[in-house]
Amino acid sequence: MAQKTLSGVSIALTREREANAELAALLAEAGATVHICPLIRITPPADTAPLLAALARIDDYDWLVLTSANAARAVFAHAKPRTARVACIGESTAAIAREAGVAIALQPDRAHSKGTLEALARLGVQGATILWPRSELAPDTLKQGLLALGAAVDDPAAYGNEPDATGLAELARLLRGSNLHAVAFASPSAVATAAGVLIGGRVRCYSIGPSTTRALADYGIAATEAAEHSTAGLFAAIVSGEAHE
Repeated sequence: MAQKTLSGVSIALTREREANAELAALLAEAGATVHICPLIRITPPADTAPLLAALARIDDYDWLVLTSANAARAVFAHAKPRTARVACIGESTAAIAREAGVAIALQPDRAHSKGTLEALARLGVQGATILWPRSELAPDTLKQGLLALGAAVDDPAAYGNEPDATGLAELARLLRGSNLHAVAFASPSAVATAAGVLIGGRVRCYSIGPSTTRALADYGIAATEAAEHSTAGLFAAIVSGEAHE
């Protein structure tokens, strides 16, 4: 049971509303005042045909690589692999796979692109065919890394996102006040939405992983990054960071 280590701390969470639930509960149990300010809204991809075509032959692939819970939901709404091995990046992604009854062949210890590439390189993917359903806004870092390992990669867009104007307005309102101490980020997209209201502010920022930290740095915003790139890791980073304030 968490102690009230965050009493007096007011923090905004910026993921899409449902995805904030676990972290919000941990923070509230630790005594924080939590504000839900979703900065992105998940949408279907602009063109669903490439994803549906790939999923129609999902077991022609050697690997299905899922790098987000949103990608996992989009895939399992249409197909479940029987022979393709499944790699899940992050605990929230793995949880969706388990709920769908899908066996997980690989869950890298380090839940980011570099950790995923290292884990797949150890298993050997030269000549393998890989399906990587991704966000429309995902950088091609993972794809290029897989190609460099000798794999063939299909990467249809599984979902898109758009700014959530309501959540941004709430975050801006909180930032105009004097009682918000911190903001937690879990995606570069959320950072891009918030950047205009964050730049020059004094609020402390927490990041779930490297790509989110880089996005904040691109706007000149410093952040404390979670050592473990998960909800639990982000919570631990917030507890540790706020203890020093």
